[in-house]
Amino acid sequence: MPPELRDAFHRAVLEFFRDPTGRHLDVLLRQLKTVRTQVAEDPADDRSFRPPEDVCASPDG
Repeated sequence: MPPELRDAFHRAVLEFFRDPTGRHLDVLLRQLKTVRTQVAEDPADDRSFRPPEDVCASPDG
């Protein structure tokens, strides 16, 4: 698992533990899918990609 995806996954797990509702899970899974797609589109030798700051961010900041 690429480091960027791993980090986003770990944040998503922590966020899910904070709010384990189905609706929140759906949001987190969509965000992880976005990160996975972006990592896959990034060239393998360019590891400058970082997930957007708002991925898995709490709704209140």
